[in-house]
Amino acid sequence: MAERASGDLLNIHSHWVLVADLLRGHWSWWTDSLGLGYPVMKAGAPVFALAYLVAPAWYAPGLQAAVRTLTAVVVTHLWLRRWGLARPAALVGGLAYGMSGFLIGWGNWPHSNVAALAPALFWSVDAVVDDPRWRRGVPVGVVVAAMVWANFPQVTAYLVVGAVLHALVRLGVERRLRPGVLARLSAPTLVAGAVAVGLALPHLVGFATYVGWADTSHRHFAVDSSAGAEYLLTAVAPAAFGSDPTGAPWWGEGNWIEFQTHVGAPVVVLALFAGAAVAGDRRRRGLVTALAALVVAGTAVAYVGGVPTRVTQALLGDIGGLATRAKVLIALGAAGLAALGLDAWLRDDPATVAARRRGLRRALLGGLVVLVLLGPGLADWARGVDERGLWRTTLGTLVVPAATAVAVGAALVGRARGRLTVRALSALVVAGVAVELLAFALPVATVADPDQRILDTPSHAIVRGLLDPGERLAGEGTTFFPNTTQILGIDDLRGQLLKSPGYQAVLAGIDPRVFDNAHGGTPTYPNIQAGTDPTAAVWDAFGVGAWAQYPSSIPPGPVTWPDPGVGGADPSLAPVVGTLVVPPGGLRAVLIEVGVAGPSGGFLDLEVTAGDRTVTTRRRRDQLVAGRSAVEVFALAGEALPPGEQATVRLTSDGVAGAVRVATDADGALQLGHVAGADDGLHLVAAGPVTILERTGAAPVRLVDAAVVEPDPASAARRVLDRASLGVAVVDRQVGLGAEHDPAARLELVDVDHRDGAVDVRVRTDRAALVVVAVADHPDWQARVDGRRVEWVTADATLVGVPVPAGEHRVSLRFVPRHLGATLAVMILTALGVVVVLVAERRRTPVVGRSGR
Repeated sequence: MAERASGDLLNIHSHWVLVADLLRGHWSWWTDSLGLGYPVMKAGAPVFALAYLVAPAWYAPGLQAAVRTLTAVVVTHLWLRRWGLARPAALVGGLAYGMSGFLIGWGNWPHSNVAALAPALFWSVDAVVDDPRWRRGVPVGVVVAAMVWANFPQVTAYLVVGAVLHALVRLGVERRLRPGVLARLSAPTLVAGAVAVGLALPHLVGFATYVGWADTSHRHFAVDSSAGAEYLLTAVAPAAFGSDPTGAPWWGEGNWIEFQTHVGAPVVVLALFAGAAVAGDRRRRGLVTALAALVVAGTAVAYVGGVPTRVTQALLGDIGGLATRAKVLIALGAAGLAALGLDAWLRDDPATVAARRRGLRRALLGGLVVLVLLGPGLADWARGVDERGLWRTTLGTLVVPAATAVAVGAALVGRARGRLTVRALSALVVAGVAVELLAFALPVATVADPDQRILDTPSHAIVRGLLDPGERLAGEGTTFFPNTTQILGIDDLRGQLLKSPGYQAVLAGIDPRVFDNAHGGTPTYPNIQAGTDPTAAVWDAFGVGAWAQYPSSIPPGPVTWPDPGVGGADPSLAPVVGTLVVPPGGLRAVLIEVGVAGPSGGFLDLEVTAGDRTVTTRRRRDQLVAGRSAVEVFALAGEALPPGEQATVRLTSDGVAGAVRVATDADGALQLGHVAGADDGLHLVAAGPVTILERTGAAPVRLVDAAVVEPDPASAARRVLDRASLGVAVVDRQVGLGAEHDPAARLELVDVDHRDGAVDVRVRTDRAALVVVAVADHPDWQARVDGRRVEWVTADATLVGVPVPAGEHRVSLRFVPRHLGATLAVMILTALGVVVVLVAERRRTPVVGRSGR
């Protein structure tokens, strides 16, 4: 199916390629593309996603990553320059943060869209601390609003808390935390909060509604989810436990992105001298202390754990995740300290020179203490490397960090002995930091290679042709990866996103393994198991018009197994032929016992001829399990073959001879079994790379005359799965219908118009009835009957049901985000106020030149 790109990349970026609909003028606040649909703006609107307006979808992730990294580097540089740091020092700080493990590791996720704005937040907070006029709160609010729109609340929360800690530490060191000092901060703080809420209000309301409606029962992180302290080794050795882009595969706990906290060995070396940059300056002492507090706080929450982590995660609640995301504070703090450390080496005044010597002694003592504390963890790490035989690979990944750290250290020694000028030292240190960070960052892919770009295959075209408006695809596992199908115009019942409690309960009732990580699923990403029954009536209720199976799965239908083979033959040497009688209902698959001696490429091609009809199919040899003999499935679109006719089955292969043998009878003919077609509402229309079944009973809109009440989603899901007829809906409250379907009822769907965010239905009924629409029961749907607003109910645990009286009526559903007009008005008025304040402030503030260092 050519869906070869990274699943994570697709999950994050597939939403944004829908911007093509906006450019074509097809805009809706709702899309049916994943699950039973979701609000388009659930993912916010990060400023960096503007890349999709100017670049093709396959290139936009890379452009977005580049702009985001450049933003983090430049804004960090400017923030540090505001503190009077020399240009090379500020550049080192910018590089250290912009290419840190947090931003690069999360480079294709919303986490980094938030984190890239962190330097702007701290810059604006510093301005408030220095000059706590109410106007200074406006930039803080603007940055926080941008972070909120970037839509990763946990990272936003860590950074906002970190900014508050930064301000309090600075005030405590510089002025002491007296009540009067804190009182002066109240006005800009209130202004910042008002601006942030005003600018982000449409998203805040929409996101709160979405999270409040969705099932977040799995998101309870009050327990300690920090990593072990041994993972701090990744600060200087990002591949110490393996990694995704370089070295051995990740072998530590969790995963590489979550657990590594790379800041760079040269950055750590420079940060050790940050204290020397104080030189009697109380403001700088406050900055150094505040940045060190960020590193300590981030380390405590992300890697030490205990009370700080539990308290933090309990406070974050449903927006929480793994505590390791607090390492964004480590990245920003370490970058700032490294910049200050280099700045100290660019000064020649006696106080700074003496402070550098003291800083070196303190650093050596601190390093010794850290090694002692990390000793047990480092010993465990060494044993892990040894047990896996990875010393050579691991040491190879340490060459660049060690070499650059030694080079930077040697440059500092040369400067201390008067052998390097300021310019030479700056060049060597910037180069060392950049080389080390780029060696880590460059292998992380952000743009798809040509052979990884998502292709619109013939299989996709077949599915599109099967689906009527409102119908969707479902199937086993990642047959048709859901987040690619939405790009290619196919709605999919699966997909990675939060869904309603009813949806979760229904799918878990079908098979509890669908959300189990051990079986390929997660609470946000259902993995429908191979062998799941595609004839279940619930798929009709969910509007599933097409079902996809793995080529190795046996299609539904009566199965006749092949007799054990007497002999064997190699289809790579010559065609192997057998016969069978076409059963009633035709053929959905041929079953053949295949023995595979070892892995090999190529295909097994099967041809079935009955009368004047011939159908073909194929299986990839490398998908067969080597070293065993088993009955393999050759699904095929053979339901139209004439029943009772003798069919000739011919098997060939283009692979290497000797690797595959198939079972034969005493005469050398293929021993054949088969799967027959059946009257089960399915029609197998294509096979080969994927088996595609048309589901003829899909009902994206249906009209029922009976309903049973079950307000609890889990109980409603059980009723939905146990009911005998789709003529009875399960609703969350009374709608005035009986509990039994009347076969004599006249229930007619005269006309249906189904679009994203808009469903129009004309019905004709001789009694009160319920229109059930297969869209998720998000509370922002609005229902009207004959133009009059009516209340709708949750039907079938997770769908929308609209009651109608007897007669002919027009029913319409529209998705309208709640309070949309009011929240947009507040946002626009807030934006206008921000512009007025900033323009007035710019006119009022004289331009002050920067230091030339």
